[in-house]
Amino acid sequence: MKVFELLVYAIVAVVLILIAITLFNAMFPKENLLLEIKQGLVTAQTETYLGQTIELGQRSVEKEYTINKSFFDTSQLSLAFECNNPNLCCIRKAEQDINYKCTKAVEWDYTNLTFNFATQAKINLRCIKQDDLPVCRVYFGSKPAQAEVTEINFDQLNEIVTATVKAKNSGENNLAQGKMNLVLEKLVNFEWKETEEEFPEQVIETETDPSILMPGQEHSFVWATRITTPGTYRAVFTFEGQNAGFDKNSADFDVGFNSYCKPLIESTYEVREEDNGLTFKEIKKCGNCNYAYECASAWQTKFPNINYEVLTKDTTYCLKESLGSSSCESESS
Repeated sequence: MKVFELLVYAIVAVVLILIAITLFNAMFPKENLLLEIKQGLVTAQTETYLGQTIELGQRSVEKEYTINKSFFDTSQLSLAFECNNPNLCCIRKAEQDINYKCTKAVEWDYTNLTFNFATQAKINLRCIKQDDLPVCRVYFGSKPAQAEVTEINFDQLNEIVTATVKAKNSGENNLAQGKMNLVLEKLVNFEWKETEEEFPEQVIETETDPSILMPGQEHSFVWATRITTPGTYRAVFTFEGQNAGFDKNSADFDVGFNSYCKPLIESTYEVREEDNGLTFKEIKKCGNCNYAYECASAWQTKFPNINYEVLTKDTTYCLKESLGSSSCESESS
């Protein structure tokens, strides 16, 4: 057999295979798309993707294509459909009046969709959880509004920590009722523990339309808190919106002692006799301290061999054995 004949047979074989694939897809387009959606819903329920939009991409949909909730196992989840592109979608069936006639590609309700004629449509899906039950929605037409935390910046002044957090609508529909929450964690024995700090929820307010973020629009939230205990902290921010999923992002920061708190060295100090009559409290003063522990720490840092006890934010004390003019520091030297 000649080389040319082999090449012709190979080309014919490839063409036949492509025709078979095309016929298969034409005969079973619904089953293929339903399988994609089913697999996407499984992924959307995982912790990694919860609250996030999963994009299946743009699909060609045939005329009279119908999809119904009955095609899916909804025993373990709550499922709804939504057509969200006004160029493709008619008014939701439940909102139509008796005289309304659907002339666009998609007629829909939360339980089913029907394509009146062949068209191209983006398909996206997303799941959240309510009372531990997955609540999922499949979107036809465009990418839904999507809450996203894009940037976190910290500014520290003494014990005041200010966080500026940028949030964004990364979807193609408006984001309504955007809000952000903050949870503060602390690193304790190599584990993150939630602190008892409580922060009020912040809601988006814009000049043009309160609580609305347009597609691609950003909004900055500002949080300020006073942290009195040194350590490593993690701020966890959650941004969400109505029918916009949610996004979590976090950043770590360290809080040290107040560097502006300084011990005030004097020639003589106030002395108070202890109840036991054997020792005396020598009162030490501080400047620019905010908390009592800072004053004690400032003196302890300067004189590490002396034990200083907490008194007030401006004073600390050490114990000495004599009432004379010798200070605690002199006695220990």
